[in-house]
Amino acid sequence: MKIKALFAIFGAAFLVACNVQNQFENRVAITADSTAEQRFAYMIGAQMALNDFSMVPHQMGKHLDEDCVMQGIRDDLKKHEDEDFEYQISGDSLRSATFNMESLARGRYGQTYPDSATLVQLGDDRERIQKYKDSVLASLPVEPEGKVTGLPVKLSDTTATKMQMFSYRVGIQYASVFLKLRADTKLDLDVEYFVLGVRESAAKARDTTFAMQMSNDSITVIRTRFDSLLAVRQQEERERQIQEEERMKAEAASLRGDTLDNGMPAKINFNVKVKGITLKTENLLPFAGKPMLLTYFSATCGHCAHTAPQIVEIFKEFASRGLVSTTVFSCSNSKSAIRKFMDKAQFDERMNVVFDETRVFGELYSDGYVPKIYIVNPDGSYKLYVSLDNKIDAIKSEIAALLDGKNVEP
Repeated sequence: MKIKALFAIFGAAFLVACNVQNQFENRVAITADSTAEQRFAYMIGAQMALNDFSMVPHQMGKHLDEDCVMQGIRDDLKKHEDEDFEYQISGDSLRSATFNMESLARGRYGQTYPDSATLVQLGDDRERIQKYKDSVLASLPVEPEGKVTGLPVKLSDTTATKMQMFSYRVGIQYASVFLKLRADTKLDLDVEYFVLGVRESAAKARDTTFAMQMSNDSITVIRTRFDSLLAVRQQEERERQIQEEERMKAEAASLRGDTLDNGMPAKINFNVKVKGITLKTENLLPFAGKPMLLTYFSATCGHCAHTAPQIVEIFKEFASRGLVSTTVFSCSNSKSAIRKFMDKAQFDERMNVVFDETRVFGELYSDGYVPKIYIVNPDGSYKLYVSLDNKIDAIKSEIAALLDGKNVEP
């Protein structure tokens, strides 16, 4: 199994309909009366964990820390309930730990390559060579496994080991995948049974004689049924997305009007639907007929994060003269992420912030890249900038002229 397979992340945010604090305290079991959804949830957890808990010791020379994996699951479920909840380990530390573990794995795998004499004996038989590598990998020393308490753990960037951080990240990813699958299938998959599957696979990896509540054959049968259902639901979702894309493009087309040479509308159409963040509005009409500094950002864009404080300073310089500032955030952002972006950039309370929930603004006024900066005349015509690099003085000069009654030219 390739190391990268541990890190397949399905980026999405879905609510967990259970109490995170108590979710691992209830005792559940697979019985003759267990529902298909319960068996599906168990299977997901079991299949995620069995390979990882079995293979990581050989790949990295260290065992996954089960308590930290479970804490990662617990914290990711909490994160999906509360977007403001912070993981115990920072993103930078998680990435560093992952790089460190992958480096260990690459080093150990490098030790499995046969020397020239052995390679002559093995010949060109790839299967024999791979078996040789596997046998060498299995023979390399592995650090003793720590005690599994089954209790919540407290972690920090300064006290956690690299393997604890790595295990915590694996748990975060397990929970994210589970939540994504639950959303994709629209099934009532119980997190308790998912956790049971993870725990029992970890126990099976430690002791091959451990009897899981579902046999490998049963898990395989359930996996086949689940995959078939998932394929159906994913096709339904693709069809829904196609319909939504067509709806969005039709709505955008109805609002486009005359276009510039770059294909963008010649004017900002203030009827474009948006969702208000700092004010109550369903469109851009509150800003019509006003000289405006309009920006299009993504809360996850580093260049936007660099540009935003400069936009704030430009606005503050001209706010008293009647300049309106409006920032449209792309549809890929959550409200929590937008608020954090605003706080970090120290948005002025007079700056308007809206959300491109329908994606129509982005379809009309962006080429898919951010940031975008528009100096907008009262009639909606505008001049577009794609960055502030070496242009701040020119932008300020144009804003000053606009506020004196002279329209900017596209």
